[in-house]
Amino acid sequence: MEAPEEYYLMYGDPDYAGIRHIDTCYGPADGYSKEELAYIKAQYSGLVTHVDHWFGEFMQKLDSSGLADTTAVLFISDHGTNFCENPRNVIGKPNNSMYPAVMQLPLLIRLPGDKSAGTARNELVYNLDLSATVYDLANLKSPYGIDGQSLLPLVREAGDWQPRHHVTCRYVDSVCYIDDDTWALGSIDGKMKEVFDLASDPKCMSPLDDGDAHTRWKRAWKHLLSDAGGSFPDYRSRETTDALGRAKK
Repeated sequence: MEAPEEYYLMYGDPDYAGIRHIDTCYGPADGYSKEELAYIKAQYSGLVTHVDHWFGEFMQKLDSSGLADTTAVLFISDHGTNFCENPRNVIGKPNNSMYPAVMQLPLLIRLPGDKSAGTARNELVYNLDLSATVYDLANLKSPYGIDGQSLLPLVREAGDWQPRHHVTCRYVDSVCYIDDDTWALGSIDGKMKEVFDLASDPKCMSPLDDGDAHTRWKRAWKHLLSDAGGSFPDYRSRETTDALGRAKK
């Protein structure tokens, strides 16, 4: 997808004459030139700014219509994307590259009459916490239960908020573990891939290569298994079926 020209030009070279990539590979970006990567990132940045503009228009309309005083607004993305700011020069969001650019999501919450407006938080939360928050706002309970916890006590600084020690994620056959000190990547087999020390390397650019990495991964794997209920289903060896009903590996 291309950004509208005016938004691309906020970030890109107006004289760029190279390949106009609409999409990119998911993996190492070694096949792209420096100019091509700059063009791709400028297009992405333009699209983000385009969304930002129209989100602002939406919020202004909400204010002018008189609905802001009775409307809660919760805004989040589903994921981010890599732009080579990682140890393996990866672009896109392949499953084995759950670096900060993919996993750290923008989350905005505006509540009617909330005194915490304009503040920022750094607690570990899940996107599924938004479902719990909406139920809480509506004073409803799901008969099936909710995976997640309402963010209202955290935002309002009142109520029973339970801080998380860590968060975990599975993406295809890869797993990610994050706490305040460690960012760890591995596979559903329990194999360590990369472990980072967030205190000295918050952007996860230099994987640990000593015994500390294995110690941290052992702790991370314990929590990953626990959060998964004791094991990870493995779908890699199962046959899939295409649209014509033909079995394929």
